[in-house]
Amino acid sequence: MGRGSTISDEERGRIKGLYEAGIVVRAIARRLERSRNGISRVLSAQKAHVNKGGSPPSLTD
Repeated sequence: MGRGSTISDEERGRIKGLYEAGIVVRAIARRLERSRNGISRVLSAQKAHVNKGGSPPSLTD
């Protein structure tokens, strides 16, 4: 089984917008004719870029 076409930046924005509007991953995948796994990857990649905060790492010399 081969890979489908890559998800464009425009589609990534639509995925994020639909998800933030409360649409579930399965419905987004159906609407955009993409796999659920592809939609989930886009959403998890965006979550990974969020700064988690907390204490800065301590440096030792």
